[in-house]
This record gives sequence, C-alpha cells and structure tokens, in this order.
Amino acid sequence: MPKRVISNTRQLLQTEFRRDTNRFDILQDIGKVSYYLQEYDTAYKYYKRFNQYREKQKLDVFEHENLVIGRVYEKMGEAGKAKEFYERYRRYLDTDETAYKNVGLAIYDCQINDGAKALGHLRLFTKEDNIQYWVILFMDKGPDLTETEKSPEFKELLKEVERKFWVNHEILKLKLQDQGLL
Repeated sequence: MPKRVISNTRQLLQTEFRRDTNRFDILQDIGKVSYYLQEYDTAYKYYKRFNQYREKQKLDVFEHENLVIGRVYEKMGEAGKAKEFYERYRRYLDTDETAYKNVGLAIYDCQINDGAKALGHLRLFTKEDNIQYWVILFMDKGPDLTETEKSPEFKELLKEVERKFWVNHEILKLKLQDQGLL
C-alpha cells in the first residue's frame, strides 16, 4: 500500500478522533497506521494514550494488537514494557478459538525468533477456509519483518493462503450469483 494512502488514512482517523475524543479505539488505529508508516514516535504517542485509557477503564480489548504495540514500545527503548505486551498477546492466543489462532501464533513465534514453530503454525493456518482479505493484505507488509517472515518458505505459505482465499471467493461469488444476490 502506498505511503501516501496510509498517511491519508491517518489524517482521516485523526479528524474523526477530534470529532469524538471518547473513541479511544481510534487511538489504536492511529498508532497502528503510524507503525506501518515507520513513524514509531508517533505510534508510541497514540499507543501510550490508548493503553492509559485501557488500563484506567480496566478493559481487555484489542488484545490481538498487543504484538504490534509491543514492537513499538521496543523501538522506543521500553524493552520491559514491550515484553509485557508480547506476553499479553500470547495469553490472548491461548484463549483464541478462531480460525486465526495459528496465524497469530506464527507471528508471535516470529517475534520470539522461533522460525520452525512459526512455519509450523503458518502451515496449519493454510488449512483454514474463509479467511478475511485484510489478513492476506497485511501479512507481509509490516515494517519490521523478521528473518522468518522474509524467508522463501514463509512467503510460499502466504501465497497458499492467498490462493485459497481467491478460490473461496470465486465459490462464494458463484453461489451468490446462483441465488440472484449478485
């Protein structure tokens, strides 16, 4: 995704947040977009506000974002806090019962430099059906890809996930057309 598109997205999110500062969820989105822009200081600022709100309100929300939040804190020199976010992410995965559990474990394993486990979890993820497109879109687009995420085997497994997505997409499209819904 071009940097200007991501920057524009951030501007739109900031405008929306100014309209309603109670939307702390937007803080998380601005942090994530800033992370993808590799503007870690900005990402840190928004994630810090987001986390303060989350802690103050005692909310266990957006736990699936803790790995990226941890990466930002690590970039900002807060290794101890980053480790806490990585551990929270892992605990979230322990209770995850969705089709996305194995991809989450793969990314976590990449973060802790366990490439063999990461590839094993990604292989399991390739067996899942009806995966949302955003997963495919962002899997290999992060600014801080690990060696495992950059590896040819990891990329091939992602291609398999994408291939299955498009096969399922076509099946669904035909089904909807047969029902007169498209």
